[in-house]
Amino acid sequence: MPRPSSVSVEEAAQELADEVSRRLNEGATQASLRNINTSSGGDASVKSYFSVGSEAAKKIHSLAARKLQDSGFRLLPGSQRLTFCRQGDESLVRLEKGGRRPNVFQEKRKDKSALTKQPAAQGKRTKSPNLPTTQHTTADEKKLLKKFEQYKERQQFKTFKKMLKEERRQKKAKKQTRATKLAEINIVAMMMIIVIIVIIVIITITIITIKLIIIIIIIIILILLIIVVIIITFTLVIITIPILVVVIIIIIIVVFRFRSLHPHPRPQQQAQSTTNKQKEGRFERQQQQQQWQQQLQQLQQLQQLLQQLLQQPEPPAPPPAAQAFIMRRLAGTPATAKAKAKAKAKAKAKAKNAKLAGTKTSVRQIQRHLLQGTRTCWVPVSQVSYTQDSCSDHFNDGTPTQRLLDQLLAGHCLPTARFLRLACVETSVGIASFNNRRLQVLKSFAKAKRHDIKVCCKVKVLDPDCESILETCYDGRRSRARMTRQLNLMRNVLFHRDSSYSQSIRVRRRGAEGPLTLSDSAARLDLSLPLRGEDFADAEGGPRAQQSAGS
Repeated sequence: MPRPSSVSVEEAAQELADEVSRRLNEGATQASLRNINTSSGGDASVKSYFSVGSEAAKKIHSLAARKLQDSGFRLLPGSQRLTFCRQGDESLVRLEKGGRRPNVFQEKRKDKSALTKQPAAQGKRTKSPNLPTTQHTTADEKKLLKKFEQYKERQQFKTFKKMLKEERRQKKAKKQTRATKLAEINIVAMMMIIVIIVIIVIITITIITIKLIIIIIIIIILILLIIVVIIITFTLVIITIPILVVVIIIIIIVVFRFRSLHPHPRPQQQAQSTTNKQKEGRFERQQQQQQWQQQLQQLQQLQQLLQQLLQQPEPPAPPPAAQAFIMRRLAGTPATAKAKAKAKAKAKAKAKNAKLAGTKTSVRQIQRHLLQGTRTCWVPVSQVSYTQDSCSDHFNDGTPTQRLLDQLLAGHCLPTARFLRLACVETSVGIASFNNRRLQVLKSFAKAKRHDIKVCCKVKVLDPDCESILETCYDGRRSRARMTRQLNLMRNVLFHRDSSYSQSIRVRRRGAEGPLTLSDSAARLDLSLPLRGEDFADAEGGPRAQQSAGS
């Protein structure tokens, strides 16, 4: 029969039941549900035939067995292969299992009707080949057949019992032989293990004994060497002591003779060393004097430059933004402005130059003096460093930095815009920006474009001496709070100190000097400016204000 591709459990059970019933109806005495006849003529299991698992095969077997029992077939008791037969063929199946099949059962199956029916023409009954030739009634024939069947069943049962006993005996013999074999194997294994353990113990004992012997030999050799060394040293000491005494006496004689012939030159060396020290001290003093002269020359040049700046004609009025910023600074710190005015008046009174008292400086001149050493240049963004370890992802007005980056990538604004100008400081390391958020956006833009871009930088140069002080404070030995306190203290000292610390002071009379003007207050603006370099630019409408307006 052809093999189905994919069937359900019900269809497979029905197909299996039809196959078993067909085989039984064709004349087979028994048929099993475990196997099914294939198209090639061989038998195959349900699992491989229907391509199902173990659970599905069990369901198919149970459903097919139920269908066959409903159809009138008998399930042989105790059959592991689910063997079925027709009604009344149980004894034949048992005889087939026992290896015998008498002719009486074949004739009973084939010619059962001939034993029960009488021919119409003859007046005597038919007889079976194996039954007696005497004539009997129908009831007697039935009784004889029944007794014969019962006898055969008893004989079959006896043979079945004998077969079971023989099978049990064979199983018991197999178990006994298996047990004896296992016992022999275990004994051999135990003997091998014992032999291996004994060999290992013997090897370890021999190794330990060899090691002990070697250690004892080494100890004996060391003792002998020590004895030999002691003997040799003792003999050498005994021999060398007189030689050493003689050598020492000879050396002492030679030294005394040499000293008597050549006196010690220590006083001359001491005198020469003192002259060398005097020369070195004189040279150091000359170097210090030269340094002081250079510093004095620099101070004189700076004083001349300040005088030239103060003597220049007054430029036009400052822009409203800068004037408002200065007025806010002066209004926010009245006490500082007053103290600065007093210091300015004291400096004017102490100075002998009469031109400084009547000169009025403007805010623009002071700004030019503060911004001295500042330059604007275009620098590759990869060469600009950060001044902080971290920065925020939002600007001061709440705008995220990602929005500015998206605008740059979309082309809504250019990296050369005015509000993207960076306030930077130049040190010995390089250029570093105070605008860390804008620098981060520009670096991200350059990374996205995969090429370096140039940015506008307003660079101020940090003095090397100030840089050394700053690096000393930031090298890990001092904290930021301590440095801030020291800078505030230095600002206070610069504000109060005139020339040097003294034990006396001159008392000024009120009204001796002129009133405080806007230019005089702005002249001291360099001492009250904050440390950060971006606030002044913001007050002028610089990068931050323009950036927030652009965003």
